[in-house]
Amino acid sequence: MSFLRLKDFDMHYTVRGHGSNTLLLVHGNVASLRWWDPVLTGLPPGLRAVAMDLRGCGDSGHPDVGYSIDQFAEDIHGLVLQLNLQEFHLVGHSMGGLISAYYTLQHPERVRTLTLVDSVPMDGLGLDDAKRAMFELLIKDREVLRQAIGACMQYSPSSGFAEQAFVDASRCAVNIYRDNPETMSDTNLMGRMQEIGKPVMLIHGREDLIIPLEQMAATIEALPEARIHIIERCGHSPQIEKPAEFMALLWDFLQKHSVAD
Repeated sequence: MSFLRLKDFDMHYTVRGHGSNTLLLVHGNVASLRWWDPVLTGLPPGLRAVAMDLRGCGDSGHPDVGYSIDQFAEDIHGLVLQLNLQEFHLVGHSMGGLISAYYTLQHPERVRTLTLVDSVPMDGLGLDDAKRAMFELLIKDREVLRQAIGACMQYSPSSGFAEQAFVDASRCAVNIYRDNPETMSDTNLMGRMQEIGKPVMLIHGREDLIIPLEQMAATIEALPEARIHIIERCGHSPQIEKPAEFMALLWDFLQKHSVAD
């Protein structure tokens, strides 16, 4: 396993493939880089991929503080600097989509394209007391957590993957469950979407139970030039549930905006 030291924790990451084009993958809440396994194991020639475990997730450290969209983006930039990634295609899933959009606004010179996969809406999650109570329940009741992870990949072809994702979620820092919902709710990037200035693609599962497609209406409207792809018979995690279709869409998009070897 590979680690690099950031200011208050050790970040676990992996690098796969070789080539002049780099793909940077950002996972969602209560997750790990494992959620990108179908992408990491199916890279086409000429493409390198970098994925990390965000603070409090996977094999990365669990600092007591820093569970916010801006800090996650700063952590990613720390990785970018240490690995000397000059420019890359940025892909974010769920909460990772909101982080990736924020990162693009903060460091536009680094991002070649932005892909949002069943992303948290750009105007935030919309958190109420009932949702807060649900996240608290995920800490206390592992069976409820198992069911929640299953709902994130309802069409997954592998029950074994869902079980491993549950194990990873069980290892996450408690702050992941308490602070991340707040920062996803408090972050509103809608007024800055016109600043993105990069090719953008949105991929969303038609039957997403976590972030239903209708919640993305304002985000889609705010990105009129974006490519929009809705995957049928797919829930919250297209890269896991429909990997072949997902990767075909992603590779096609990246090829149109990649530098030649």
